[in-house]
Amino acid sequence: MNGQVKLPRETYTVVVSTTNDTQLCKAPWMNSKNGTLRLKKLIITNKHATSDATVTIWDQDLDSSTPGSYGSNAAGLLTVVVGGIDSIGTANPLILSETQCPNIQFIAGIAVDSDVTTLSITAEVEIEIL
Repeated sequence: MNGQVKLPRETYTVVVSTTNDTQLCKAPWMNSKNGTLRLKKLIITNKHATSDATVTIWDQDLDSSTPGSYGSNAAGLLTVVVGGIDSIGTANPLILSETQCPNIQFIAGIAVDSDVTTLSITAEVEIEIL
């Protein structure tokens, strides 16, 4: 592991109620020991929209310009489409398991954006202290 320490996984949830960029979680980059994040599970539910939602995920701390960002809301590191509610009003979440999540190392934080509002995004994240 070369001096790396993996901490217990953390779960973060955010409700996207605007089409502005939203911070899902921040990496512990301000510590004296830099840390990174990796997605291990992702659940996105398009709760109220009858249309599909495009969700973009990238690496950025929305409150700071340090460290730099990787990707943007226009050019995400991960972009997924989540279906809307069906004809009987049931939401069908998009679920990416650990084996389905891309192996992306987030250095600043996990930021999200969507073309619709009223999404619920839950991510299980592994934190690794370098």
